Amino acid sequence: MIFLHQRQYTIFIRARNHGLTLHTIYYPNEIASVAGYGKNYDIKLKPEEMNLAEQLVESLTSRFKPEQYRDEFQARLNELIEAKMKGRTIAPTPKREKAPVIDMMEALKRSLAAGKPVSAKPKPATAAAAGHRQHRRAS
Repeated sequence: MIFLHQRQYTIFIRARNHGLTLHTIYYPNEIASVAGYGKNYDIKLKPEEMNLAEQLVESLTSRFKPEQYRDEFQARLNELIEAKMKGRTIAPTPKREKAPVIDMMEALKRSLAAGKPVSAKPKPATAAAAGHRQHRRAS
């Protein structure tokens, strides 16, 4: 247990990249219940859908680089505070329009085609890759 921001947290610590990583755990009352989440729907996926999903995940996988991310909320809040301190008036942010509804399968196919050639056949899985996929699913 640790205390952060005057609050108690349950944590676990694990070894990672020659260091330690601390993870905070949510309490049951902090987890929203969603109807149907985790339910086994016995859905049969087409091989094309599985191949497309694997290609999408593979194309988006990269090493995590925390320095490339920025806390946009904090940056906007700081700008607002600076403007208020200088006596400037703040215009409200205009409401965003909703994105159009699209066919996800077609969008995924176009995205993958734009990124790299998509093979018609799935690559044969090596024992190491299969074990890695099993480990990721279990996590």
